[in-house]
Amino acid sequence: MKESDLLQYCRYYKGERKNPYEGKEQNKAMLWMYERAWIHDTMAVIARGDANVSESRNLDEYVAVGLSDFENADGVPITLKSLLFNRYAQGNMSSLADCVEPFKKFYKQYYG
Repeated sequence: MKESDLLQYCRYYKGERKNPYEGKEQNKAMLWMYERAWIHDTMAVIARGDANVSESRNLDEYVAVGLSDFENADGVPITLKSLLFNRYAQGNMSSLADCVEPFKKFYKQYYG
């Protein structure tokens, strides 16, 4: 697998070195950073040939709050969605359960 294989799943990060949304659109700049991190983390795990512990934790959280079927036909991998949910919840400093509905609205606004 190559980085270009993963780029097809990103809406904001297209392989650029510099964030084109920085200083212009805060939420899109943040999503660009998270998509970039998702690709780089995924590629590093593939190169090492081991498991991604933080990805597993994110997936566990995502499934535990009932999001496993959320927008599951939109083409965005669940590993990326679970990272976005984790970051959303961290940013809101709320319980994971309290973040589910606001996250859905946020996600649909930027990925729907």
